[in-house]
Amino acid sequence: MQAAALLADGPEVEIWNGLGSLPLFSPGLEVAPSVLDLRGRVADADAVLIIAPEYAQRAGRAQERLRWAGLVR
Repeated sequence: MQAAALLADGPEVEIWNGLGSLPLFSPGLEVAPSVLDLRGRVADADAVLIIAPEYAQRAGRAQERLRWAGLVR
């Protein structure tokens, strides 16, 4: 939210809180609607900023989910 305030009249900022709705990555799984939503948002964006905690393996879980969007290899 603070980043959006700093931009004032600049670019549009959209905060997406849907990470928890994404299944863990598995190439064999059928693509869930939440995955399609994320992929569409990333494709439409000029830039993507991802912020995740560094503790208690949460960053690893976030990384697994972001594989759906092709943001992590």
